[in-house]
Amino acid sequence: GNKGTVSNGLTGVNELLSFVEISIIANPTDPFVLNELSKYICVRSVAILQSAVRTTIAAIVDHKDRQNETIPELKDAKLTLALAKQIRDQKLSLGELVAHFMSLNSLEQISDSLRAVSGDGLFSLLKSIKNIDLKTTSKWLDKSKIVPTIESGLNTIFTHRNIICHEDPLNYTIPFTDASRGLLMLSVVV
Repeated sequence: GNKGTVSNGLTGVNELLSFVEISIIANPTDPFVLNELSKYICVRSVAILQSAVRTTIAAIVDHKDRQNETIPELKDAKLTLALAKQIRDQKLSLGELVAHFMSLNSLEQISDSLRAVSGDGLFSLLKSIKNIDLKTTSKWLDKSKIVPTIESGLNTIFTHRNIICHEDPLNYTIPFTDASRGLLMLSVVV
């Protein structure tokens, strides 16, 4: 498989931020452009978060495997021929296999998956971070409300992403502030 690193999530965020900046400079007031950009930000942000979480889960499981620690049982795992071949050819670590089967389609599922492998959910992990750098986000975030603010911003982009990807509504409009706030929260998490 493609062996990712946790820094890939940050690289994805930086690339997305650059794309947003260029797009806004090119067409700062066109409502259609801002709406399409908002849709892209939501979909791409969720993909970056899911990828970063899968990489983190794989790293935790691989570490536990090396230390002979308990690894969670896979629930409802269906092994495909492609996965079996990757395992046979040793292209997939145990951690990558476990991460592949984890459901990450909402913040709740992400938190549950992290809790299953590490003992701590997403928001417990965020609360334990003592030195979150708020230099670029100080206008947006009150330090005492950081976890609820992050949760709210990420839930918003998940909601928009799910509507875009699964309902495909015509004329669906996303406020650019929702998308940019969600991207900002993603940059704090990743």
